[in-house]
Amino acid sequence: MLYHNSWITNLDIDQEDVAVMVQIGQSRRKIENEQFNVHKNGGYELEHNYDHGKKNLSMVFYLLNLLAFVSHLILELGESLYQKCRKQETLRETWNILRTLTPTLLFKSWQAMLLHFLGEQEASP
Repeated sequence: MLYHNSWITNLDIDQEDVAVMVQIGQSRRKIENEQFNVHKNGGYELEHNYDHGKKNLSMVFYLLNLLAFVSHLILELGESLYQKCRKQETLRETWNILRTLTPTLLFKSWQAMLLHFLGEQEASP
């Protein structure tokens, strides 16, 4: 496979550095592409050119989308009840269920809603 790329740098580069720089460039490209795939196909419906548009509204939508992504990432990494819910359903289906529960039932807390999701607690009347 032929790989072509270019970098702008003020560092002195010799033959030994080229291989390291290519590896760094390829790993960065891989990380960026994986994240774009999560945003694009993981329920966020984000396209690469999402922030291109008239005035500021599309940028606001883009930032709200990123805020949702970061919030979900924090939940994935730090909320044990949420992690249990996610083991039962896909990301999209988890949030569809939570979105349905929110306007129909009253919950004392986020934890109470997740426990209800897991079938471990009843909702308040």
